[in-house]
Amino acid sequence: YTGKQKILDTGGRVARFEARYAKAAQK
Repeated sequence: YTGKQKILDTGGRVARFEARYAKAAQK
């Protein structure tokens, strides 16, 4: 899973969305 790379690519724009999605996915 390269979520960190995507966050860096977007400059932290997807960071918030990823964090929220990651929490939901963890469930």
